[in-house]
Amino acid sequence: MEAHRKARPAKWLTVEKPTLSAQDLGLLDSPDKLIIVDCLATLTSNLLLAETGIDGELLPPDVIGSNLAERAAARVLEPMESFLDKAATVSAKTVVVTNEVGWGLVPYNPLGRLFRDILGRVNQMAAARAHEVYLLVAGISMRIK
Repeated sequence: MEAHRKARPAKWLTVEKPTLSAQDLGLLDSPDKLIIVDCLATLTSNLLLAETGIDGELLPPDVIGSNLAERAAARVLEPMESFLDKAATVSAKTVVVTNEVGWGLVPYNPLGRLFRDILGRVNQMAAARAHEVYLLVAGISMRIK
C-alpha cells in the first residue's frame, strides 16, 4: 500500500477507510473533483465480514440459500445500494473500481461463496447506475456500456 501512496499525485486527497457510506461521498462531493472508489470488492468484503462477525470457515457448508445468507446479504446490499445511489448523483465525476469474481473457481469455503454471490449483485447494481462500464482484462479495456 505504501507504494500506491507514493505513486499518487501530491495534490490528491486520499481517504482510506475500511468502509465508505453515502454520507462520506456527500462530504467529498464538488463539481471540480474526481472521486475514485477503489474498490467495491473490498468495501463489500469488509461489510460482509463485519456482518458475519465470524471466521468464514465456521459458517455451515450449506449457508448459501439459507436464512443466514439472506440476512447477511440484505445487510450488506442495503448500505452498498445507498452508496451507489449517491455515487450516481454526486456532482463530482466518480470512477468506481471493482473485481469480477464470477469467472473463477467456486470458492472452497462458505464465506467465499457468499461473498462471490453478494459482490455479483453489488456489481450489477453499480453497472445499472453507471453511465459507462469498462471491463479490463490483461491491461486491455473494453467498453461494455
